[in-house]
Amino acid sequence: MSEGITLRDVTKQNIRQVLKLKAAPEQERLAPTVAHMIARGVYEDNAWFKAICADEAPAGFVKVWESNPEEPDLWGIMVDKKYQGRGYGRKALEFAIELIKGRNPQAKRLCVGYLPENGDAQAFFKKCGFEVDRVQPFDGWKEEIAYKEI
Repeated sequence: MSEGITLRDVTKQNIRQVLKLKAAPEQERLAPTVAHMIARGVYEDNAWFKAICADEAPAGFVKVWESNPEEPDLWGIMVDKKYQGRGYGRKALEFAIELIKGRNPQAKRLCVGYLPENGDAQAFFKKCGFEVDRVQPFDGWKEEIAYKEI
């Protein structure tokens, strides 16, 4: 199901397609938009992002922040509503972890934060091996912080 999935740079050739990616309607208020993640990623030191592509077409987006060499942050992973449920997010996460380890051999575990009421994110990260460590305030919200050994 997730064959043909790659992580690709966001370029002037694909930016319009990437910006059109949307979460399912019930997920939209629970996570930042792709445009927001790109804007923050461009101006954060040690951040990078990629388009998740199914064959050649953008199907999602992933963003990582490597400010802590031993514990990089998965700042966002989103699969467009049309592509959800096909294993693309899991495969993209595997590729992102490979990139992190290749860029930074010191990385020991990956951190992710999400809103506790985001049941889809909670289930996804649990299925991918993340364990919740704590709940903490962030930008006026409370978010669950979970880790995965890499």
